[in-house]
Amino acid sequence: MNAPWTSHLGWTLIQFLWQGAAIAGLYSIARVFATKPQPRYVIACAALLLMIAAPFATFVRAAAPASAPVLTHTTRAVRSEWSTAPSAPVAPNSPLPLSVMPWIVMAWLTGVAFLSLRLALECIFAARLKSSPVIPAPLEYRQSLRKLTASIGISRRIVLVVSTRVHVPSVIGWLRPLILLPAGALTGMTLDQIEAILAHELAHIRRNDYLINLLQRAAEALLFYHPAVWWISREIRREREHCCDDIAVAAAGDAILYAEALANLEAGRRATLHTALAATGGSLRNRIARLLEIKQPKRDVAGVGLAAALVLILGATLLAQSASSKPTFEAASITLSPPEYVGFQSYARGDRYTALTASVRNLIAFAYGVLDFQISGGPNWASTTHYSISAKMTSPGTPDKPRMMLQSLLTDRFGLRFHRVTRSRSGYALLIDKSGPKLLESKNPGPGLGFGRGNLNGRGAEMRQVAHQLSAQLEVPIADRTGLTALYDFTLKWSPDTQNDPELPSLSTALRDQLGLRLEPVKNVPVEYFVIDHVEQPSAN
Repeated sequence: MNAPWTSHLGWTLIQFLWQGAAIAGLYSIARVFATKPQPRYVIACAALLLMIAAPFATFVRAAAPASAPVLTHTTRAVRSEWSTAPSAPVAPNSPLPLSVMPWIVMAWLTGVAFLSLRLALECIFAARLKSSPVIPAPLEYRQSLRKLTASIGISRRIVLVVSTRVHVPSVIGWLRPLILLPAGALTGMTLDQIEAILAHELAHIRRNDYLINLLQRAAEALLFYHPAVWWISREIRREREHCCDDIAVAAAGDAILYAEALANLEAGRRATLHTALAATGGSLRNRIARLLEIKQPKRDVAGVGLAAALVLILGATLLAQSASSKPTFEAASITLSPPEYVGFQSYARGDRYTALTASVRNLIAFAYGVLDFQISGGPNWASTTHYSISAKMTSPGTPDKPRMMLQSLLTDRFGLRFHRVTRSRSGYALLIDKSGPKLLESKNPGPGLGFGRGNLNGRGAEMRQVAHQLSAQLEVPIADRTGLTALYDFTLKWSPDTQNDPELPSLSTALRDQLGLRLEPVKNVPVEYFVIDHVEQPSAN
């Protein structure tokens, strides 16, 4: 569940909340302009197809392979710093950390598995209906079926039987359709009424409704958590019945005759369930009233659907905004750094926060806990123009409070807009060496991990902090796969490639000899990229 696809799928499911609501809103508007059942049916099917395509496209886009972004300029601080821990990745404008994504995916998979099992059982039940003992339909019924088949334009061979296991006429199968007539429900109906009922079932066959309904059920299983999917699906079933009713009336030539057949069929049906795979739906009373052109109290279903969609979108937006509200600096001054200054510095003392020689990329890296190679997009000046920031905090707060305030500053003063995407790329895995770990478990944990160029000093440090800082210095993704969860004290010194100090070992040798660890190349390391969508020069102080 820690694989990259988990976060891709989790955010895809969350994104579909607003996507599904937006599609439902568009459907509510479009159906107002359609006056006949067939156009409304087509619009509803198109809406459901869009609902299926939207999460698929979102997932494909998120999982697309990406190369490491190229930075035009990078500055490094030579001085040592202390880091308690890299910030937990959080999606933009959302309080949900990536750690909850596996739970979201697990809940979704559970729902899909349950509904898929139910659908599979219904398919088995339908198959048993086809193979169960049946009674051949009376000769006059079969003759009427052949006549109607020719008039409606169906070339396939259709079998008509009478069954004691169904209580409404049902069509089973797609390539070799079978019409099942209930043994008792047709008692007392005239042959003309039975022909009208058969015409309705043949309309389902001509329109391939059995197959479409099966695909519809699959969509309900995959997107079960969104109310708009069930509403659109219900609309499809209602309009489908209206379309078949119109075909049946055209074949029977008498709307009153067909309405009487429906009423007699309902009266003779026992209160029981029919196979859920049958392409049925809609209110019988409303269907009869529509056929006889009886006016009914109007319910603005389209307006209700549109209103519900808009409320859902608005509520999700307000929830995201309220949940993602961050603390802000009480006051902040932003000035250009003198050109002779080099090396990004960021620190908080008391109620003051200071950043020196800070490019926008430096500020993003510190505020959001990402590394240089994870930042993509943005104009060239975001790397080459450096600023000095002096800000007053409302209170000293926690070590992460300056980060959160800086996030607000980037949004308010620099107009930063961004999105995150997790993709796999080649990198390294931090593993325990064959000789075993040489780490001392911390008895009095200190500030965490101190680091400088070519050295790490652990004072109650976690292995994920080590992997994070090594990743920052090597500019490649490194995943912690040591399985070590305690806090450790250690000192790691090595010769950076740029210095080639003969008195210091290489990083691989230092890791093995000093910590009992090693780096191993791997192809799939999940990397969360920070993509800049918009940024501008800071507003005036």
